[in-house]
Amino acid sequence: RLLPPRLETARRVRTADSVRLRTLDHAGAVSPADVVSAEARVAENRCLMAWISVGLDDRIAGYRFALEHLVIETPQPDAVPAERALLSLERGRGLLAGPELPPLAACGSGGRAPVGSGLAAEPPLVRKG
Repeated sequence: RLLPPRLETARRVRTADSVRLRTLDHAGAVSPADVVSAEARVAENRCLMAWISVGLDDRIAGYRFALEHLVIETPQPDAVPAERALLSLERGRGLLAGPELPPLAACGSGGRAPVGSGLAAEPPLVRKG
């Protein structure tokens, strides 16, 4: 239930980034600072989508492992709907992928969510000990 709205957001962001980059090629009075800013925004969006893709890959692999081991341990008819849900998740993952997504190492986050994205764990306000 949560993936379709995220995929729609990713589609809208990709469309906006595509328009942004095409406009840079044809705009006449764009300063170098504006070009750098627009390209940085696109790069940030792509890195965020790459981070989400890697996280989704990990989640799919974990669900696949759990489902396979559950069926091996105790075969159940409940595995069929679970398998269908997992296949749906894998199809959705394919919609998120794209050749423009960089490897996480290129994003400078070391595989963690980008700081300020709202996805990274915030440091504690108070530490004890």
